[in-house]
Amino acid sequence: MKEYHIGLDIGTSSIGWAVTDSQFKLMRIKGKTAIGVRLFEEGKTAAERRTFRTTRRRLKRRKWRLHYLDKIFAPHLQEVDENFLRRLKQSNIHPEDPAKNQAFIGKLLFPDLLKKNERGYPTLIKMRDELPVEQRAHYPVTNIYKLREAMINEDRQFDLREVYLAVHHIVKYRGHFLNNASVDKFKVGRIDFDKSFNVLNEAYEELQNGEGSFTIEPSKVEKIGQLLLDTKMRKLDRQKAVAKLLEVKVADKEETKRNKQIATAMSKLVLGYKADFATVAMANGNEWKIDLSSETSEDEIEKFREELSDAQNDILTEITSLFSQIMLNEIVPNGMSISESMMDRYWMHERQLAEVKEYLATQPG
Repeated sequence: MKEYHIGLDIGTSSIGWAVTDSQFKLMRIKGKTAIGVRLFEEGKTAAERRTFRTTRRRLKRRKWRLHYLDKIFAPHLQEVDENFLRRLKQSNIHPEDPAKNQAFIGKLLFPDLLKKNERGYPTLIKMRDELPVEQRAHYPVTNIYKLREAMINEDRQFDLREVYLAVHHIVKYRGHFLNNASVDKFKVGRIDFDKSFNVLNEAYEELQNGEGSFTIEPSKVEKIGQLLLDTKMRKLDRQKAVAKLLEVKVADKEETKRNKQIATAMSKLVLGYKADFATVAMANGNEWKIDLSSETSEDEIEKFREELSDAQNDILTEITSLFSQIMLNEIVPNGMSISESMMDRYWMHERQLAEVKEYLATQPG
């Protein structure tokens, strides 16, 4: 057999090939020059499949929660309105859809409002209808947050169906429409930055064991806290300013560089940006990128939590706690409840929309 050489150029979506003789001239095989390329679809990571798996798990958990909620409320709702849950289940089906139960076509969510309410439990709809016409537009009963706000502030007994709808909304989403993180991450209360940074410093002291210099200066804690809670400042500007305050400069340039990387990653994590926790935890050789504002953050953390030491776990716990409280401060300022904050944003949107429409009406064409 004649001596020959095969050359391959392997890429992510193609393989180029050529066959030469001992003089490196292209050979001919079956009447064709032995050179060509084979194209194929580029390989994909498991990230896409992992996203689907996470979504399936989340929806399965949601379905279980709502099923359990119905099981608790069903016997009591039966006494108030025996068809309420059936109507609710059918409410999103178009009347002309064959799957629609014809018995519920045209039914309101609270059909008995058209009759005298003998139980004396006024619903939001009834209260809205009793208002003067000019005030009805300012009582948005179709906004679930209005119902939740009313249940917090109004001293009256609510219709059990309204209670169900409010609880259903909370249980279903476990969060809000401004952030993907689930609501169980958020903690109410004044943020004690002194305590949090003391815990972090103790963890870093144990982690470095005298072989590192990263620490958070107590004199800078107040300023850092003010920056983290300053919602008037752009988040990216806050992150950069906090990172600068967290930096620790020493004589060794490499150590100063490492301290800067820790400060940057830590400031990103507490403000909801994606960053590598391995940098914060001084775990060289690892890559533990997380985004605490993501609904999948718990799943991402579980992948490496068992590899963490006690000190690294303390750092993760404290950073997560800081993130939660800072995000809650952005969503619910001035001691408002989440529902009140959402309604405040609802009215602000209405005012801004009216201003935009008014401005556009003055423009030619």
